[in-house]
Amino acid sequence: MAELLHSQALYRTLGHTVRAVFICEVPMEVVEAPIVEEPIAREEGGGTPVPAEAARPASLLPGAIKVVHAFWLAGMSCDGCSIAAVGATQPSVEALLTGAIPGVPKVILHHPVLSVSAGEEFVHSFRLAAGDALDAPFVVIFEGSVPDERIAAEFGGYWSGLGAEETAHGPQPVPTAEWLHRMAPHAAAVIAVGTCATWGGIPAAIGNPTGSMSVMD
Repeated sequence: MAELLHSQALYRTLGHTVRAVFICEVPMEVVEAPIVEEPIAREEGGGTPVPAEAARPASLLPGAIKVVHAFWLAGMSCDGCSIAAVGATQPSVEALLTGAIPGVPKVILHHPVLSVSAGEEFVHSFRLAAGDALDAPFVVIFEGSVPDERIAAEFGGYWSGLGAEETAHGPQPVPTAEWLHRMAPHAAAVIAVGTCATWGGIPAAIGNPTGSMSVMD
């Protein structure tokens, strides 16, 4: 993930609310790491030292990735984490979206509230990402706890949805938990934003009817 973004800019932007990052389904704490000098790699056999960057795949070299898509999904959420994220200033979301930070890829944010597109035009990029057909790397950012949609499905409903798909019973909403399930295998990282997404939060309290859980669960 660090290589993908080439900086901690996105982490710092979400720094007030990000608690865990899941890369290849392995949880990692997000911490402010000190800046250290790049290690020096050596040629095989202990020969002449070569810069570490020269030993990296070309696709991971600084500047190699120009664009990163960020898909924001919301489950059982109050949208407070969205408010906290867009209010960040060091750096600002605007700086990330416009590619104004040197060495940091431009971020294309797909947010159901902040997007200027709507309907199928908005959902289309989600479908591409879910089908591993997007033309650039992407991360999935989940806000709020993840409800157990099986419970709602028993009654013909859903807890939290995004977009719709044709089914034998006509157009039906697609639960955000389903989008998470479809997109996570192809994402460079899945980021749980806030207490609810990370630990379950209030929606996952004992006795809740939604079966809510954390992204990790």
